Amino acid sequence: MRALTGLVAAMLLVPVALQAREVVVSAPNVVASACELHIRPTRKFQVVNTGYDYKLGYSQSLERERTSGSLRSIKQQLAEGLTPSIQFIELGKVDPIKALGFPATTTLIEDESFEAPEKLRERADLKAKFEALAAVESAGKRMNASVADCYGELLVLEVAYKHAAYNLKDYDSLAVFYWFRDFRSKGNAPRIYKGVMGERLVIKPSSLAAEIQDQESALMAAYKATFAKWADQYYRKAKH
Repeated sequence: MRALTGLVAAMLLVPVALQAREVVVSAPNVVASACELHIRPTRKFQVVNTGYDYKLGYSQSLERERTSGSLRSIKQQLAEGLTPSIQFIELGKVDPIKALGFPATTTLIEDESFEAPEKLRERADLKAKFEALAAVESAGKRMNASVADCYGELLVLEVAYKHAAYNLKDYDSLAVFYWFRDFRSKGNAPRIYKGVMGERLVIKPSSLAAEIQDQESALMAAYKATFAKWADQYYRKAKH
């Protein structure tokens, strides 16, 4: 199999698929600004166990992603609580335009999300699309047809729920892998800023509507917090 680098390597060698669709968030009849910030959400979710857990029942329930009866697994809650549209909306609330140093008049655009890895395994056409996208990324080109002079791409590559237990204490968290491709510098090649940021979060498999709603609210809050921290620790500090 042909070796791929760049984007594929960043996705931990598990390719995900892309479908070409863009949703431009702007007022009707308004000319697009000279600056564009594209956000590409993800449908790649994982639940990971780390450390040694003495409470074996809870650890095993995470590993098995149990979904018996009406019980929604943690992975289901991630996928349903952080759909691509919700990710785009929630990131918009923490002002990525300002966080990444774009002018206030910048147009925020939602690009079609990365698909779940299992979808790629099921469909050869999606795999081919992703490999074409990876080739574009590896060449340092834009992932869409935009010709804006002031342009950037914020990629959300993966969302993971991490369960760690040490000495009978749980240290659960949400971890998000961000990758920012900044095309504002001179020359054609983008500057790359990437990294994983975590935020404390506790989610448990549940069938109770009220509990699920509370956990989804906490999930969205943690998701926003990861970007705010990432922008400060990975982007702003790298710029100085």
